[in-house]
Amino acid sequence: WRDVLSKSYDAILASNTIHCFENPYETLDRLASIESRYFVVQDVPVIPGKRDRITIHVPPPIKLYRMYRAENFLKFPAWFFSEEKLFEGFLRNYSVRMWWYSGNVALLEGKPIHRKSYLLEKTSSKKGA
Repeated sequence: WRDVLSKSYDAILASNTIHCFENPYETLDRLASIESRYFVVQDVPVIPGKRDRITIHVPPPIKLYRMYRAENFLKFPAWFFSEEKLFEGFLRNYSVRMWWYSGNVALLEGKPIHRKSYLLEKTSSKKGA
């Protein structure tokens, strides 16, 4: 983090990852603290309402998923974000320029949950503060 936080960037891309962190809002806040005009958060499973849901993802034990078969990688958190709560976090530092459905879905209780992507633009700068 130290090397990343000490530089500035044109854009930050978090693609299909945020929902797998143990503390995703803390990770989003750290990424938002990086000096960058744009932030693309891609492929996020969102649900209606004001509450997030956390599940435990267990990949199927088939050969295609060899990378998950190591003992320490059998299970990992998978968040389904309240879009309202997610937007509250985004709007502290960014304006939402656009959003789109990524085309991917996640299953929650057997029902497909569409994933969304967001293009965010920083509303304030660390250098100007």
